Order: sequence, then C-alpha cells, then structure tokens
Amino acid sequence: MPVIRIIQESGGTASSGSGGSSNQVIDNLSGQVNGSNVNFATSQTFVAASVQVYYNGMLQIASDGYTEDTDRGGITMLFAPEVNSKIVLIYQVAS
Repeated sequence: MPVIRIIQESGGTASSGSGGSSNQVIDNLSGQVNGSNVNFATSQTFVAASVQVYYNGMLQIASDGYTEDTDRGGITMLFAPEVNSKIVLIYQVAS
C-alpha cells in the first residue's frame, strides 16, 4: 500500500500478512497529535526494531526523528509534531 494512501485514510489499524511468526500493522496515530505531545501510543505491542515512522508522508530515521519506547507500546518523537500533522507507523506484531 503506498504511503500516500495510508495518510489519506481516516485512522485505525490494518493488518496484512500471510502467516509466519509476525504480522504487519499500519497504525495511524494522527489523532494523538496536539502540537505539544511527543509520546505516541501504538494500538498493539510491536516487535523491537520493526517500526517505520512516517511524519507527513516522510519516512523518519530511528534515533534522528524518534525512539521506540522500551515497552514496545509506543514511540517518542524527538520534536512535537504540529497540529494537523500526520503520523503513521508500520510495524510487526508477534502472532
């Protein structure tokens, strides 16, 4: 699914995958953006180092734009996204 399509969707998550030990989740966290928040909770616990973060459609580099929370239940952005910004994560969850 192209990133532009992900960002235009209204929210929630979508899973894809054909078996194996993990499934991919698309998680739209844009509803959590308030202009000052830097901590964003994911809808599911993710597999460590599997997160891809898209900020307004641009892929962010881990440790330059965000860090994964140690409990794997969210991310911390290294800046506060502006109101109306889009944050979409793609990550793996254990099955």
